[in-house]
Amino acid sequence: MREQQLAGLTRDYDNMQRNYQGLLDRRLNARLAESLEKRQKGEQFRVIDPAHFPTFPESPDVMKIMMLALFAGCGLGFGTAIVIETMRSSFRYGDEVERLLGIPILAEVPSYQSAFGGVSRALSFGGTSSTSTSSSRHTPLPGWGKTTPGNGNGKGKKDVLVVDRAPGTPDWNLVMKWRPLSAVAEQYRVAATRLALMSTERKCSVVVVTSSVKGEGKTATALNVGYALAHDLGKRTLMIDCDFKQPRLNVYAGVSADPGLSSVLQEIGSSMESCIHQLDESPLWILPAGSVSVRPIELFKIKRLEALLTELRERFDFIILDAPPILPLADMNVFVSMGDILALVIRSEETRTDIVQKALKALRPANQTGIILTGIQANETPYYMKGEHYAVPNSPTR
Repeated sequence: MREQQLAGLTRDYDNMQRNYQGLLDRRLNARLAESLEKRQKGEQFRVIDPAHFPTFPESPDVMKIMMLALFAGCGLGFGTAIVIETMRSSFRYGDEVERLLGIPILAEVPSYQSAFGGVSRALSFGGTSSTSTSSSRHTPLPGWGKTTPGNGNGKGKKDVLVVDRAPGTPDWNLVMKWRPLSAVAEQYRVAATRLALMSTERKCSVVVVTSSVKGEGKTATALNVGYALAHDLGKRTLMIDCDFKQPRLNVYAGVSADPGLSSVLQEIGSSMESCIHQLDESPLWILPAGSVSVRPIELFKIKRLEALLTELRERFDFIILDAPPILPLADMNVFVSMGDILALVIRSEETRTDIVQKALKALRPANQTGIILTGIQANETPYYMKGEHYAVPNSPTR
């Protein structure tokens, strides 16, 4: 009986001992937590660096701010200019053409507006004779700025003039006649002189003038260069309109369109002599394309021109072929094989570089090649190419 009571007391003692030990542990943990909390609160509000009262007024550094703003503005401006130059996809200057294409520049022709002075200026002409000055009268330019189809960059060109004029009178696009002292005419003389220097070893040179696509001013360029060769260099020059799809040489030169080259090639009765027109009693002759409204001329008939050129080489110093655009026509591959020199016309800031490169790749010219950059705007034209050269006040127009 006593053993049972002892066992019960021992059990109760052990339970109370464990409870007591648990209470001691809880008290210790509570004291540790209280001590940690007090220490953390003290750290949150500890003063690291005491505040000091200012002894003099503070003001912003204006010079420093202005310098930072200046550098930031310059950096933004230069960065924007570099991005724009990188994204631009057309030619602007002649050195860009030479660098990207590896072809020399023959001339950099400014926009025609620099020669005619805009809509407000008037042009003088003397009836049907280019040398007549006594009966000259002033005619405004009602068609200045008329937009014609673009040239591969989604832009229309506004440089070639489309105006009314007296019958038999050359078009205003013949700048060499109407504005002989302008910078535009001077650049055409530069092109003519360089073509003459490229032809010193030949008795007669055939120059093929073309462009990558239509609307780059190749016909106006061909006519003005031919005019410069004849009038300024005294070369017997024949111009042949080979653009049967869109013939414009007769319009710009002010001669009859028919009969022309198409009649000769198709052998429909017209002789070569009856198709050639002399311009202004000068050593410049025009062979228009003729009537092309019936049907296109076959390529094998176009090749007959090569035999005609062999005969014409004995009579002229220069023969200029106003050829069709390279893209997308196949005629140009025939014409380029007939020429000694290829003059490729590119319109500044409009014709895309990839279009020009594609055209040259498709053509693969093996003869001498030069570039004539046209339509350079006034803000891109150097100062020495602006205005008129050796201009005499109130001098009569040629």
